[in-house]
Amino acid sequence: MAAPRLAILTVFSLLLLALPASAQEGQVEPRAAALVDRWTEAMGTYDWSKVRDLRYTVTTVWYDTASGQETRRRPRYVWVKRDGGGWKVRVERREAEGHYVQTWDGQQAWATLNGGLLPDTAFAVREVEYVAGDLTYWLGLPWKLRDPGVNLRHLNSEPNGEGEVVAVTFGDDIGLHPRDRFWYYFGDASSPYPTEVHYIEQDKTARDRARLKEWVTTGPFSFARWRIYRNERGQVNKAILYSDVAPDRGVPSRLFKRPRG
Repeated sequence: MAAPRLAILTVFSLLLLALPASAQEGQVEPRAAALVDRWTEAMGTYDWSKVRDLRYTVTTVWYDTASGQETRRRPRYVWVKRDGGGWKVRVERREAEGHYVQTWDGQQAWATLNGGLLPDTAFAVREVEYVAGDLTYWLGLPWKLRDPGVNLRHLNSEPNGEGEVVAVTFGDDIGLHPRDRFWYYFGDASSPYPTEVHYIEQDKTARDRARLKEWVTTGPFSFARWRIYRNERGQVNKAILYSDVAPDRGVPSRLFKRPRG
């Protein structure tokens, strides 16, 4: 059984599930803090720490790099519920082999394919911890940049993008991939929002590059509807689209209950 690798595996996977009390304070440069605080203030009255639950659809769109034409899109339906200091996360998606449900229930991961419980050794189960973090992290910006152990450095410029930059690294005990690196580019001086984000995952050399497009507000909640990825030649090859974002509408706990095998 094949299950394609989901969009982005981020350092915040464990942070979203359980943050150790001993996590060290990050090193934060004043100008980097000012850019992140300006971004946070632009989000209005919304406060990520007070969110109880969240529903949304995230759609991955693939493109042919030569023509720029869309070749495929795949929606995932996501339910998130606060669980003490972490989250419960459920995602449903359809692939060629059938309908997947992947869930982190606050304690452990489980997944089903076409209603049948998969063994813990299945890839769809093993990737749940990463997927849960990824699917919560992006809509948790910019607040996640102020988590304990997150280091924020300011750069006046950086050759891979435009504008001032907040460079992000992590303490040794932070997340599954503490050597991940992120760069947030503030390419429009008139806007509080970053225009682009790049990142290099731990033990990799390739840089993922994404433009952040169409900042919108749903009630008190603001987010970038599009992350548009391009390769090293500047060609668009993938995009992530958020829609139907609904915070605090009520997500039942039964959605996260492991079925009997």
